[in-house]
Amino acid sequence: MTVPKYHELIRPLIDGEEFARLAVEHKVGVSVKRRIELKRLDSDFFDEL
Repeated sequence: MTVPKYHELIRPLIDGEEFARLAVEHKVGVSVKRRIELKRLDSDFFDEL
């Protein structure tokens, strides 16, 4: 068994913004508050008029 070096055991600290980004990205400790629907114009529809 290999013993890890001390610097391999240290995890870098992250700030609140990075923590929030990671929490949302990995869906940990977050929930959906609201969903939005994005629409775009269908150019084919208007070309046929």
